[in-house]
Amino acid sequence: MPVNIEIKGNLARLLATENLIVEHKQVETAMFDVDRRVLTLPMWKKASNTVYDMLVAHEVGHALFTPFREWNLEDEYRNIPPDFVNVVEDARIERLMKKKFAGLSRDFYSAYSELNQDDFFCVADEDLNNLKLIDKINLYFKIGAFLCIDFNDEEQQFVTAISKAETFEEVLNISRDIVDYCKAKQQDLKDNQQQQQSPNSTGGSAGNKSPDGKEEIEDDDSNGDHEEDAETRQQQPDQPKVDQDAPQDEFTSDTQRSFNNNQGDLIDRSLSSTNYVTLPEIDTDLAIVDFNTISKYLSEWYAEEKERGTSRANAIEHFAAEYRKFKKDSNKEVNYLVKEFEMKKSADAYARATTSRTGVLNTSKLHTYKYNEDLFKKVTNIPDGKNHGLTFYLDWSGSMQHVLLDTMKQLFQLVWFCKKVNIPFEVYAFTSDSWSLNQPVEPGASHYTVVDRHQLHKNWKACELHVEGSFRMVEILNGTCNGKDLDQQMLNLYLTAVAFTKNYYRYPGQFGLSGTPLNEAIILSKTIMEKFIRKHKLQKCHAIVLTDGEGYPPSHNVECKESYYNNDKGTSRVRPGSYIRHNGRTYHIADDFSGFTQTLIRCVKDSLPGVSFIGFRVLEKGGVRSFWHQYGGDSKQFANIDEVKTVLQKERSICLKSPAFDLFFGLAQSGLSVSTELDVDEGSSKREVSASFRKMFKGKKSNKFVLSTFIEKIS
Repeated sequence: MPVNIEIKGNLARLLATENLIVEHKQVETAMFDVDRRVLTLPMWKKASNTVYDMLVAHEVGHALFTPFREWNLEDEYRNIPPDFVNVVEDARIERLMKKKFAGLSRDFYSAYSELNQDDFFCVADEDLNNLKLIDKINLYFKIGAFLCIDFNDEEQQFVTAISKAETFEEVLNISRDIVDYCKAKQQDLKDNQQQQQSPNSTGGSAGNKSPDGKEEIEDDDSNGDHEEDAETRQQQPDQPKVDQDAPQDEFTSDTQRSFNNNQGDLIDRSLSSTNYVTLPEIDTDLAIVDFNTISKYLSEWYAEEKERGTSRANAIEHFAAEYRKFKKDSNKEVNYLVKEFEMKKSADAYARATTSRTGVLNTSKLHTYKYNEDLFKKVTNIPDGKNHGLTFYLDWSGSMQHVLLDTMKQLFQLVWFCKKVNIPFEVYAFTSDSWSLNQPVEPGASHYTVVDRHQLHKNWKACELHVEGSFRMVEILNGTCNGKDLDQQMLNLYLTAVAFTKNYYRYPGQFGLSGTPLNEAIILSKTIMEKFIRKHKLQKCHAIVLTDGEGYPPSHNVECKESYYNNDKGTSRVRPGSYIRHNGRTYHIADDFSGFTQTLIRCVKDSLPGVSFIGFRVLEKGGVRSFWHQYGGDSKQFANIDEVKTVLQKERSICLKSPAFDLFFGLAQSGLSVSTELDVDEGSSKREVSASFRKMFKGKKSNKFVLSTFIEKIS
């Protein structure tokens, strides 16, 4: 079973009892950055869960208990071999971790048992009692439960001291004492060897002696060789000085180095290095076009259009009358929504109602005192419902051109509903072609002048998701404005939606349709809803997304030597398999467009408890299969795609529950219109009138299903 690195990252944070940044990358060994509090773990894909947990706990132990200290530069400790300090420190931090978290003892025991069976320390063919002291200590504290290791009295003192060490200072002192002991043992061994090789001990003669008792050295050809060797040594470059009293191999831990080398075998090197990205901090002063700005712009635009000619003025008046008729016809639908909402809200309130006695006698029951103990008046307490708010995000892209008017009608009905039941709301259109609304174009410059790609980033950082400078969230409607201004703005939006499909008058040039910056809108929605919730003191906030497709995944910021736009700030595609790191959690980014969007939604929902996302997706012809596989294929709501098509054909809409969206409505494009008019001509036959009635009521039924399901969710 593959290891879930997000779960292991959460394990590391829980063990560290702090919101560490945990990264899994293609590195040889684990590392911990004390300053940034970043724990980097190798991609241990070949390790079992038990071994993985032990390795994570070990590294967290270093994060918790090993201080950032350059001890090797201190005069008192500079001569201590690093292997000695590592072995002693490993023993200390593992003991402290098991002391802090009692349940880890079993994990360490099981993991080292597994590693011992795989001979990770390479001691299967070794006589353990002939190993170097530092190796015996290392084995004792890691896999001593599975081996029989002997220590003499002096060595046992070191083992006891290590098992009681509490501070890193003690680790350094114990390591120094072990080094001194090993050096003394080496010196004793050397002295014994020299004593055994001396003439007095062997009784032999190393050479001839002269009459005065001095030893004579034979003059043979070997002297020439010695002189030649000396000259050769003088000609060689300087070599590092080696302490002859302390051979280098004696002061390294062979078992620890074997363990480190074998630990590299647990890494799956076929995997590409994990890429981590973060959500950016967006400059909302630039990214959001406020309601007053867009309202003033649209009103002035259509006032000028009326002055451009009689035909344009007549067309605008015609569609204005059409809007007013639609508003009047929608009263029944809106009233139905209000009734459904009040019923759902009342039912929920009474379900949570409590009844209590008042302590006042109920005189109408006094005559029943002989057989009734309940003679007191009661009061029923009905708790107030939760305070709700709605934020809408409307797709203002080119692909919405032919369905924008019908989508706008759905939106208007929901807005009128909010006004009637006093639910706060804000409506935004996300676009990448309206930046000049709050960033005036310089005189003589074109409206399409390229803006600074990085201007929306308050503090540009590498590895942040990149938001293009042209991205805007235009606040097209706001529930706090008065009824007259709201109605005028809705009329302007109605006229704008008509202008994109009919050529009776021009559409607003600075509010044209563009790309689909859906992902950027979701990133900014977090900031929008934070302010919205705080402003209206909401307990529940619902984000309503109306779109006809997915947005292209954003790139991420990278530092580079040269860039087309800037010398040091560039962008790069977010690779498949990357992770978003947000609020101490990591979120795996799926490889498809919808997966990226849903990952961003999960980030926002986890950051804002009480927030739900509801999607309205316009389904073009042939787009049902893609919609089902992207948002409902993993659920068990429907058996297969054929069942989905059957429901959609019958109801003209379908409701899915995706991993990120709380509700996701798929709306057939052919059934999107909410017109309540009978499509019959004068003199039509009875059959034609009957068919028109069925068509109208079918549309009403479909629309009521969507809206009532929506009301049930937000009530």
